[in-house]
Amino acid sequence: MSDHVSVERGSQHRLGIGTFDILLSYAREQGLDRVRCLQRAGVTPDALDNPDTVIDASQELALIRLLVRECGSAFHHGLQVGGRQGLTAHGVWGLGVMSSANGIVALQWGGRFASVAFPFVRYRWRLGRRGPLLLMDDDHLPDDVSPFIVARDLACLWSLHRELLPGHSMGVNELRLTLPEMNGMDMLRDLYPCPVRTRQAHTGMTLDPATFQQPFSGANRVTQAQCERYCRELISQRKQRLALSDRVRDFLRNQGDNLPTLTEVAGVFHQSTRSLRRQLSLEGTGWRQLRDEVLERRARRLLGSAHYTVEQVAEQLGYTETSSFSHAFKRWTGLSPAKFRQAQSGPQASRSPNHEDVLRRMIKSDIT
Repeated sequence: MSDHVSVERGSQHRLGIGTFDILLSYAREQGLDRVRCLQRAGVTPDALDNPDTVIDASQELALIRLLVRECGSAFHHGLQVGGRQGLTAHGVWGLGVMSSANGIVALQWGGRFASVAFPFVRYRWRLGRRGPLLLMDDDHLPDDVSPFIVARDLACLWSLHRELLPGHSMGVNELRLTLPEMNGMDMLRDLYPCPVRTRQAHTGMTLDPATFQQPFSGANRVTQAQCERYCRELISQRKQRLALSDRVRDFLRNQGDNLPTLTEVAGVFHQSTRSLRRQLSLEGTGWRQLRDEVLERRARRLLGSAHYTVEQVAEQLGYTETSSFSHAFKRWTGLSPAKFRQAQSGPQASRSPNHEDVLRRMIKSDIT
C-alpha cells in the first residue's frame, strides 16, 4: 500500500501543520528519525517551521502509517497522541469551540467545521432512544491506520472536554466502536468511564444532555462568529475540486436507506443519464460500479454486526429476495454472506480492506 493514499478517494483535504507537528514530536519520542519521518511524509524542515504551511491529508497519513509500522499498538499510540491535542492544537477551530455558550453549541458548531480539525473521521449526529448520539464515520479509513485515527480523535475529544469543563464528568453514557478489543482499550475505559462496546455496527457515543448544557467560561458569540468566517475560508481553500465520479459517490454515501436511481442522480447533477454515464466512463468507472461500491461496503458493515440476519441485511439494501442479495454479495467478494460472517467472527477477523466511502445506515445528517 502506498504511503501517499487519499483518505477520501479523489478528494485531497488539506491541513494546517499543527497536528502534524505534534505527531512528529511523538514519533521522535518513540525513536523514529526526524529526517526519515519528514521524507516519508514529503514535508521539508522549512515548511514545518512555517505556521502558514498547509499539507495534504495523505502526508499526515504517511507519518501515521510509518509510526504504526515501526511501533505497533496503533490504538495505544493514537490515544497518546490525541491526549496532546487540546484546544490550542486546532487553532481557530479550537478558539471557536472555546467561544461557545455551552457543550451543545460547541458540539453543533464544532461539527459544522469538523474537517478543519478532524479531517479523517466524519462526524454526524442523530437523536437516539437513549439521547443524542454522536456518530463517527470511519468506514473509509485504511485498516492499518484506522485504530490510530479513531483512538486519536477519542482522546482528543476527551482532552477538549477536560479544558472546557474542568471538574465535570465526560458526559458520555455509552461508547461504541467497530474495532475489536486491542491494546489500549483499558486506557480508553479510564478516559471514558462508561460502557465501551467493541465490534459494533458503527462507531459513536451516546451523550448526556445535562453535562453539555453546562456553560463555558470563555463564551463569546462575537469571537465565535469571527472564527466561523475564518473556518469557512479555510475549508474552501483546503478542499480541492472533486471529479464527477467522486461527487456522485459522496452523494450516494449520504443518502437514506433507499439509494436513488440513475435518473434521479443525473437530475441532481443537472445532466442527462447519457451524459452522466459518458462522464463516469471517461473517469474510469460507471454507475453500476459506484452503486455496487456503496452497497458492498454497507453490506460488509451490516454483516459484520451480530444485530442483523442475512435476510434483514438484504431487505435494508433494497433486495426483495435474499437469494438475489447473496448472488450479488458473492459477485462482489467471492464469498457468500454466511461464509463472510463466519470469517469475520473468527479469532483472526479484521475489518475489510475495501477503503471506499460508504453509506452508513445509522447516520442521517451532518451536525447542523
